Amino acid sequence: MNNKGLTLIELLAALAIVAMLTSACLAVVCRLNAARGRLDSRQAGAGELPDRLVELLRVDIIHARQYRLVPGGFEFAGLSAIEPGSMNRRHLPAEVNYQVVTLAGDCWLVRTQKTIGRPAWSELVCRGVGEITLLDATEEAEQEESIEEAGQLEVDKYVDVPAALEARIVSAGAEGNQPVAQSLWLHRGGM
Repeated sequence: MNNKGLTLIELLAALAIVAMLTSACLAVVCRLNAARGRLDSRQAGAGELPDRLVELLRVDIIHARQYRLVPGGFEFAGLSAIEPGSMNRRHLPAEVNYQVVTLAGDCWLVRTQKTIGRPAWSELVCRGVGEITLLDATEEAEQEESIEEAGQLEVDKYVDVPAALEARIVSAGAEGNQPVAQSLWLHRGGM
């Protein structure tokens, strides 16, 4: 008998070839996606500040009453607590600390929150931040020297938050690249 159809062996061989080609294509797509992610993270480090960082700083400054410089960053005291499970804002007294730390060889900006009666918790906010500092950006401070240049603000001493602050963020220099400094101007009134 002369059938013109495919045998089971031929069908299984064809399916095996298609499966190998599909897995090879998926591997290429995964590598391209990973390369794109690395490129996006490099561009984000050299480009604009991430929206999450800008929003966190903006809301924390609006609700801050006082701030102080600490080694590697700064700390706010005010009414700007975030619930760790839901990430919703609560009008609770909190100390919020922004500090640059090194984790597994990468520099990260870390936000730590201490709320009365609750355990402190931290979150990684932005990768590739080498330094962060706050400067008084009010008109009076512009006519004089900045707080940092004048050396008026002592580490670990709380002062009232002015009407306008400049958050100066310097990227961590990676693989021979020069660090990039970016400024974020934040005004407490009418933001």
